[in-house]
Amino acid sequence: MKKRKDENIMKNANGIIIFIVVALVLLFLGACRPWGQVDAGHCGLKLSWGKVVSKPLGPGLWFFNPIGGNLVTYDCREQRSDLRMNAYTKDVQSAEFQIVVTFSLDQSELVQLHNEIGPQYADKILAPAVIGVTKDVIGCWEADKLINGRDKATKEIHTRVCDVLKGKPIRVSSVVLANIDYSDVFEKAIEDKQVAMQNAIRAKNKTQEIEEEAR
Repeated sequence: MKKRKDENIMKNANGIIIFIVVALVLLFLGACRPWGQVDAGHCGLKLSWGKVVSKPLGPGLWFFNPIGGNLVTYDCREQRSDLRMNAYTKDVQSAEFQIVVTFSLDQSELVQLHNEIGPQYADKILAPAVIGVTKDVIGCWEADKLINGRDKATKEIHTRVCDVLKGKPIRVSSVVLANIDYSDVFEKAIEDKQVAMQNAIRAKNKTQEIEEEAR
């Protein structure tokens, strides 16, 4: 009788120990969370003590070593960056420019991107490249000619940005010079100049009309 009672006590004790162990394991897993999710359109990288230990991972739930491990994700879809900057034209006219850049990441070079640049790649590489190239291109145009030559200037900016980023895991698909905002005084001067040119053309046409009637 006593032996059976001791066995029951041992079973209960073992059950309590197992319960405690399981509870501790669950608490440890809950605290460490040794898994991470990669959303659709994103890519993930497993890290171990800051070092990449996997190839780019597609969407899904991924597990990693909870001791020193981590999972970082990057948006690999086509993205848009809206940049604003001030620059001077060739004739030293200051203006505010809005540049819209469409870009994406090269998934095959994601490990290189993480090791060399990190998640702040847009601020560290993309924006400085676009702003620097845009200032150089704008500086070669006179302010009034830039208004009508915006498309040509935009193509040149796009080409030169791609050259600057060659060898980097960032692919720029388009650059748009969305807006040019000159000072109110300069814009009024441009408007007056265009009106004067139109009046001159009308006057010339009227003169020719009078001469033909006279003949």
